[in-house]
Amino acid sequence: MNLLLDVGNTRVKWAFHSGALAENFIASGDVVHVGRVAAAFTELTAAIRTSLASEGTISKVFMVNVTGSELSRIFTDFFIREFHLEVSVVVSESECMG
Repeated sequence: MNLLLDVGNTRVKWAFHSGALAENFIASGDVVHVGRVAAAFTELTAAIRTSLASEGTISKVFMVNVTGSELSRIFTDFFIREFHLEVSVVVSESECMG
């Protein structure tokens, strides 16, 4: 199962996805991180662990990040520390095609 993360400027949206079809989303949620990063990690950890109890194990983590490299590093370190998983990071462009 894959864990997909969308780290935005205000919140983190997450979802478990299994298989190749777009419909194969198993569980999802979101956590506000702006101004409360430590609390957000606590909530995110609890939500993921609760979902894992019924859904299985994470094989890969994919993260899209619009906030910059520092928060990306914090999230990457978090998943290595808490779940022993490397994170594949996609960084969006601030401007594209015009």
